[in-house]
Amino acid sequence: MASLSGPLSVSDPKPKKQKKKIDIPYNRWPNRLRRAIRSFIKIFILVSLGVTIYMLATIDDVSLNMFFSAVGLAIDLSLRIMAVLLSIVLQFGLLFWFLSRPQVEIIRPGDDTTVTFDDYWGQPQLVKLVKQWMSLLRDRKEFEKMGGKYISGLLLYGPPGTGKTMLAKAIAGESGMAFISAQGTSFQGMFWGMDILKVLRFCKWARDLAKKYGACVAYIDEIDAVGMNRGGVRGSGPLVGSFTGFGLGMFALSTLLSQMDGMNQPSRSEKFWRRVYRMFGREYRPKRNWHVMWMGSTNRPDVLDPALTRSGRLDTKIAVEPPDRASRRLIIQGYLSKIQHDDTVDVEAIVADTAGMTPADIAGAITKDAVRLAFFDGRKKVSQRDIDKAFMEQTIGIETPVEEMDESQRRVLAYHEAGHAVAQYYVMPDQKIVRATIVRLSSGAQGHVMPVDTVDQHVEPVMRYAYEIIVSLAGRAAEKILTGEMFASTGGDYRNVQINLWKLAVYGYFGPRMAMRFGSFGADNMASAMAQDDVLEKYWLQMEQVTEKLLRRHWKEVTALAEELLARNTLNGKEVVEIIEANQSLEAFKEEEIIPRTLAAIRAQTLAELRNGKSGGQLLNEPVPATVEANGMNRPVAEDEPVVIINGASNGNASHQPTPATVGADADNPPGEGPTLISNGVGDFTPEIVHGQDQQPPSPEQK
Repeated sequence: MASLSGPLSVSDPKPKKQKKKIDIPYNRWPNRLRRAIRSFIKIFILVSLGVTIYMLATIDDVSLNMFFSAVGLAIDLSLRIMAVLLSIVLQFGLLFWFLSRPQVEIIRPGDDTTVTFDDYWGQPQLVKLVKQWMSLLRDRKEFEKMGGKYISGLLLYGPPGTGKTMLAKAIAGESGMAFISAQGTSFQGMFWGMDILKVLRFCKWARDLAKKYGACVAYIDEIDAVGMNRGGVRGSGPLVGSFTGFGLGMFALSTLLSQMDGMNQPSRSEKFWRRVYRMFGREYRPKRNWHVMWMGSTNRPDVLDPALTRSGRLDTKIAVEPPDRASRRLIIQGYLSKIQHDDTVDVEAIVADTAGMTPADIAGAITKDAVRLAFFDGRKKVSQRDIDKAFMEQTIGIETPVEEMDESQRRVLAYHEAGHAVAQYYVMPDQKIVRATIVRLSSGAQGHVMPVDTVDQHVEPVMRYAYEIIVSLAGRAAEKILTGEMFASTGGDYRNVQINLWKLAVYGYFGPRMAMRFGSFGADNMASAMAQDDVLEKYWLQMEQVTEKLLRRHWKEVTALAEELLARNTLNGKEVVEIIEANQSLEAFKEEEIIPRTLAAIRAQTLAELRNGKSGGQLLNEPVPATVEANGMNRPVAEDEPVVIINGASNGNASHQPTPATVGADADNPPGEGPTLISNGVGDFTPEIVHGQDQQPPSPEQK
């Protein structure tokens, strides 16, 4: 047997790893003590029960009667306490049940109140788009076979009164689905937690209606009341509240979001039947042949929480804007068919006068105000004058005349409004005058000239803002020409001038430098920035001079219109135009060339001053270097070289004004009198007026 060459080495066994002791809460001494106490209580109850049974078996009759009397007294006392507690719980339960019921409107398929797209006038493209989406809910089987999923939700946003709620009801009525709607403010509660209960109940009703009718539209109007950004709106901080529950919309929103996501989750009854089926080894599959489509509407989409508008919730957004011309025609025809009107009603005139109005405005003016005016006037049919007055009351207020106004003040007011009207007629022919009045209105205005766009302005020319400045300044210019004084009658005129100057600067009328400077200011806080700008101040003064010279050229029309206003207080648009055209001179037909040419020259000089770094400087008629920038170099301009006018702008960066043809008093205009027009209109004339006395305009020397 062979021997081993070396000693036999036995390796040591590996030491066993000790298990790491895990601190389980079940084994901690507080829990062990708690379990021991519970066990002791159980044993004590059992022992006490045994002792009681033994004592009852061995006690005499007298003691037994006393025992049962004590037990009866204890039971009676317990029942009384339970009755009081039950009444308290029942009262609070009924109170909370009542308070947790949101105010809802339910429309079931086949109801008489169902609204369809036939009742929704206007917006044909929007209706066509919505009908395509609704077809998915009717043809669910084919859509599911293609692997598609239903629309999760629609968000309708737009200005108030554009028909968002009406569109939602039409969607429900057209698709044959049940419809449940609630106001966003109806989810607010008096006590803490009421908003959560209201949201839960609303979602339960929507789910039940969907199960019964196959689909349901759950619509929340003014959803920003419950779906406002939980992080605060524009830096205002998070929404907080008190015990009363007001301001705690964040809890309602969180509940609404969870319900929207969990609408397809199993309900309590489905979970119960799932357990029952599992007991018998079977699988329970609930039917999912119903769908809830969520809809919301708001005029503040910017304040909604992003979690509410993300994909899978209210992800399809539809803008419901004020109707265009074609849609307004359908809406007006629809509401006119509901009232009795005479043959004077002109649909096209109403369409032209209602640019920018919403369907709610049109409905209120035609079916409420116009009918009221005709009824109190003793007529059974509505006329065009009733409709015009109804729209005027809706836009600028109801007439509240001053019974005894001083005649001199009435005259100033009449010339103020006549100046607006004449300037409007000449510089903004794309608008028409609907009404001119010197009767005080409920809006606070002492008088008003109401123009409307004859063509819907979807893309506005920037030059239009310069013309609006002239119209706004024309009221005070007429006062100065008449009396040589200024009156506190500008009202919103100067505010309109500021807004239009800001628009001119922002939209590049004065060049990119001004656009970048004023682009950071909103229309509400631009006054402080504009007050420190010499260029805009000088432009304002030049526009005042242009406006005054324009009215001097047409003082005959201003006088005739003012005297007619003094005699009749209110004129419609047709009467205003007739008075102006009856007193026109031959020079009036040149105005289409003069005003754009003058404004272009002012703009050219302003641009030149901005590029040369000038903050102030001479007025337009003062001598300036006549140069034109060409190929990066300035070259002199000949004295007789014309300024080319293309859409109200001059060629190049010219700071040159052509020598205008002058007649009359303007031929000897000294420097500093402002832009020169062809004629200042001063001369002998006899205005054609219906009533009142002729008012001769004062000459510049009399000023």
